[in-house]
Amino acid sequence: MAEVEHPWAYVSSTGPERVSAIQERIARIPFGGKSLGKTYWSPHKSGSRYPMEHVVLENKTTFFKYKNKADQSKGGPGESLSHRLFKDAISKLTGTRLKLIGMGEHQLEIQAGATEKEILFDDGRYSADAYLRFTSSTNLAMRWEGEAYIEVHHKHEVPVDKQKRLQGLGIPVIEIPLPDFFLYRQENNSTAEREEEHIDWVCKTLEKNGYLEGTVISDRRSKEFLETMITELEEKLSVAEANVMAVKNDRNDRLAQGERDAAQLKKDIADLRSGASRIVTKVATLQGELDIAGESLTAANEALTATRSALAKAKGAAKKSADEVVALREQLRTRLFIEGAVLGVLVTMVVALCIWG
Repeated sequence: MAEVEHPWAYVSSTGPERVSAIQERIARIPFGGKSLGKTYWSPHKSGSRYPMEHVVLENKTTFFKYKNKADQSKGGPGESLSHRLFKDAISKLTGTRLKLIGMGEHQLEIQAGATEKEILFDDGRYSADAYLRFTSSTNLAMRWEGEAYIEVHHKHEVPVDKQKRLQGLGIPVIEIPLPDFFLYRQENNSTAEREEEHIDWVCKTLEKNGYLEGTVISDRRSKEFLETMITELEEKLSVAEANVMAVKNDRNDRLAQGERDAAQLKKDIADLRSGASRIVTKVATLQGELDIAGESLTAANEALTATRSALAKAKGAAKKSADEVVALREQLRTRLFIEGAVLGVLVTMVVALCIWG
């Protein structure tokens, strides 16, 4: 089927119920294809819709168009069905991961959801695309008091002036881009069944392994969150003060120890200087004693040399005396032998004389 500009429309000026052009064409068949005489409403936010009518061409092409051509320039193209179905899916989630740029990742357990959540300004009202009540694995639920308004960014971002007004109300608002992955591919031949199938698929994908990623365009910090933050900051301050005191005490201890070490070094230096002086004196004394010992050693060496010379002479004299003793002993032995022989002869003569006499 050829692409048309308005393949779907709301059935009221404020409610979320909608209908596709194909559904209405089928509904007209029992009436011979004649118009059902109903007024439809442009695909805009609640309170900003314009009346439309259903059209079926001879070639069966069907769409909605503005009843008043002037409204077309006022309303513009309006909301795409991809945008509508994506925010419907968000409102029906039971849980998902939420990645917030600059604020980390959060696992949400969703308690309730809605679309076209009304926000009141002093001079009017505004409808957010979706609204969630949730708990979280982080302190996000406490920070935002368990709620978040969601704006789906498909073709148009939230204008800066509207962001400022939302920020002025102090409500948590997230702008989430519509990923191409979740675009609805059946806009021109959509049916209620196909739309429900698409919403169910988006929900299952986001709940199982997917995630929503967006930017916080309006933040809130609840009283409980601020009190908790103050408590945490006070605790950090106490720890920091304790650390500072510990550092100061350590510094003082180190300074006192440094002063004691410096005093000890001064004393050690003075003792070393005094000891060095005593060592110099002792060295001089020992050097003098060494000189005297050297002189004594020289004299002792000279005396030893003389003693050795005298000993050699004594040994020579002793050897000469020993030779003389040996000679005398031989002379004495010879003399005694002769004298003995003579005495024997005399004794023999005397015996003989006695015998003969």
